[in-house]
Amino acid sequence: MYRVLGPVGADLPDGTQLVSGGRAKLAVLALLITHPQDGLSVEALIQELYRDDDPDSLRGNDADIKAHISRLRRELGDELPTGSGRRYALRDVGDRSDLRRFQLACAAADKAERSGDLSALAEQLSVARDCWQGNTAAMRDLQQFGFARRFAAVWDKKRLEVVQKLAETLRRLRRDDEVNALLAVEQDLVLPVEQPSVDDAATTVVVGRDEVLAGLVARLREAAAQGGRFVVQVNGPPGAGVSAVVRRAVAGFSEVVWVEMNVGPVPKQASTVKRELLLGPLGLPRAELGEPAERGRQYAERLTAETARRRLVLVLDHVREAGQVIPLVPATDVDATVVVCSRAQLPGVPADGLVPVGPLELSAAVDLLRSIVGTDVVEQSRPAAYELVQLCERLPLWIMIVGQDIDTNGRQIASVVAELRSGETADGSAARLLLDHSLRDVPRAAQEAFALIGRLDAEDVTIERVAALQDVPRDEAASTLSVLTRAQLLRADGNRYRMPEIMRGPARTREPITPWRPALQRALLQLLAEAETVASTTRPGARPDAGSRAPDAFTWFEANSANITQAAGQGAHLGMPDYPARILVAVQPILNELLDTAVWATLLKIAQDAAPRSADPVATARLKMSRGQLLRYEPADYRLAYREFDEAVTLLRDTDDPVTLAYALDGRADFATGLAGTTSDDQWLEQAATDGKEAYDLFSAAGDAVGMATAANTLGEVSFFRGRPDAAIQWMERESTARSAMGDRAGQAVAQRMLGKIYLDADELDAAADRLTSAITIQRELGNRVEQARAYTLLGEVLNRRQQHAEALDRLERALAVLKPRHDRLWLAALYQSRGKAHAGLGNTAEARIDLREAIQLFDQAGRTDRADECRDALRRLG
Repeated sequence: MYRVLGPVGADLPDGTQLVSGGRAKLAVLALLITHPQDGLSVEALIQELYRDDDPDSLRGNDADIKAHISRLRRELGDELPTGSGRRYALRDVGDRSDLRRFQLACAAADKAERSGDLSALAEQLSVARDCWQGNTAAMRDLQQFGFARRFAAVWDKKRLEVVQKLAETLRRLRRDDEVNALLAVEQDLVLPVEQPSVDDAATTVVVGRDEVLAGLVARLREAAAQGGRFVVQVNGPPGAGVSAVVRRAVAGFSEVVWVEMNVGPVPKQASTVKRELLLGPLGLPRAELGEPAERGRQYAERLTAETARRRLVLVLDHVREAGQVIPLVPATDVDATVVVCSRAQLPGVPADGLVPVGPLELSAAVDLLRSIVGTDVVEQSRPAAYELVQLCERLPLWIMIVGQDIDTNGRQIASVVAELRSGETADGSAARLLLDHSLRDVPRAAQEAFALIGRLDAEDVTIERVAALQDVPRDEAASTLSVLTRAQLLRADGNRYRMPEIMRGPARTREPITPWRPALQRALLQLLAEAETVASTTRPGARPDAGSRAPDAFTWFEANSANITQAAGQGAHLGMPDYPARILVAVQPILNELLDTAVWATLLKIAQDAAPRSADPVATARLKMSRGQLLRYEPADYRLAYREFDEAVTLLRDTDDPVTLAYALDGRADFATGLAGTTSDDQWLEQAATDGKEAYDLFSAAGDAVGMATAANTLGEVSFFRGRPDAAIQWMERESTARSAMGDRAGQAVAQRMLGKIYLDADELDAAADRLTSAITIQRELGNRVEQARAYTLLGEVLNRRQQHAEALDRLERALAVLKPRHDRLWLAALYQSRGKAHAGLGNTAEARIDLREAIQLFDQAGRTDRADECRDALRRLG
């Protein structure tokens, strides 16, 4: 096989391919392939290759040509004989060249077209297209030669004509999947659109649009009375029925010209192409126009002449950008009403009136469904009918597509709802029909982005995550998301984009062209980097830059928690075993504050399952420390938590990471202190004091101010439980001062809360109230609701002791709203105990009993029988 429709080459006798060996040699081969009959003389070859008027070509002579011929003969063997005289030709090229096969397929296609056989036409056009080596220029690798450029100019045009006709034929055959596949790879393809007729406007059914119709008709009548040019923009999301509303509104006007503007990629449409869309409806054959440079003037003159003799209503349907409209609407001398139908208002297009068309009201949406499937069908499944129209976003076209599926196939509404909820993706399913329709007018780049988002199957996406998926700049991703939002394929909520539930199932089945694994890796790493950046704002002294888009860490986490757990699982399955642990470590500071134990447990399980057995001991120790912290809250087992930190300490003793070891020691000290409270065994306090001091010394040696403040907090708590309030206050004051110096206001507030607790237990109520109020003020400014609630719990106890029970109850109610959904049993138990005291002080005996019983149950579960017994005594005193 000889090839010139793409890179030049040939199949050699030994089965290999001749595709290289010098451009001049390939150029000689290309000339011989394209002159198969009589061949070419040496002089003709020299003229084509080295003509003087081709400055980019190389110079040569007889010897050069003969050398190239000699090398070709050695490679092609008997395929290249010497012709008569000094002429050279390939032997029996016939249909052994891709060029000849292309010519034969085109001839067969012409025959099929004359006979009216569309299937045969499509088949032969496909054969012709397949003769080319992809969507590429003929003689692509020889464009420095003039003959190759001239050859490509002719045959590339013929190829585009074949592809254009193939697309049109496939569309006439309703083979939409093949059309879409063709559009995905043929960048220069523009499909003409048959212009709709307005003859059936009066019979167009529009449900639930009385107010919109009345407003639009009023605008059209106002325009007719006013005269001159009058532009009305009618905007609505895909499926809202903008075209149907306009078609119904113009039914009472006699001179209506309807132009379908959806004719392919907008950037490919020159102004003359856009204007020529109107020539047919205006009765002017395209052939009557002159040269392209004159067509704009001729078009304007014709439109002015037409509107001078009759008042036109010119409807431009499915407009995508202002550039499509402006060339069609001259600024002066036009007496016409122009109705621009688009998905959103078009900046730059004049608008004498705006008519928005949104989703239907719920009752109107059900009425539309009833008109399609029948009243009996709707009444038999009334709840399902309401759910169905809500799933269809109350968009008329979506309801009509799904309704016709129900009516045509005799289906039950409830079964269709179940199918949509389950994400059924079979061909012909309601969801698949809706998706295919919504994607119909979406540019290919946006379709590719949608396929990637569907494959990602995340709760929602951001501009940054889509930019990572597609590996494109942020601005380009933002533009793509805007296109998908206008197409109703995504819903925008601030800076987040969510896929409608009805689209999720079929979206997962679309196969992106972009290689999936690298795309997913980029998205996962982007989310990890974002998590690290956002979580860093919770660290001591962290201050986001003034121009940063980083949201509040807690708000960000609550919005992204589902995506984070999903990403951890995807990373584990993608061959990134350290990814789950890395993202857990990144969000650990936020988890410690929010106490979202469900997400915490899920991430920890994924990270532990993904970690290889030979994992780095530091990484293993960090997972154990995370699990130990989680055990504080779920199931509130301090002994198990202590064991995890104890194992982490053992692992870290043999590593060169003193800071992580110090954090492990500090955690072990923290849980030893807790065990001292549940067991009344002072040995735990001695262990805690030893660990806390070693941790403090390690942090000090490493110059880790944050760690030193953390260890000071632990030592203060240990001193408090050892009955040394003065030492406890000294440690806590040291922590508070350190936190303040490093700009860690959150840590400073925690230290203030701990000081408030120490002063409360010492019955120094004024000092306790001052410290707790300071902690609450700081945490309120920082938005940390959990720490606010803890301080409110202690302040409630201060107010109880002051006999200010009403004020105490107010503070405790605020705390309960935050702490109840979480699993911090000891804090909840203390809160219920204080609230029971407040109710008792106000004489609300029944409420007091309920709260004290809750406190007893929680204290018992946490192993604090001493505190549970206090509540039992209070309950007995109530009688």
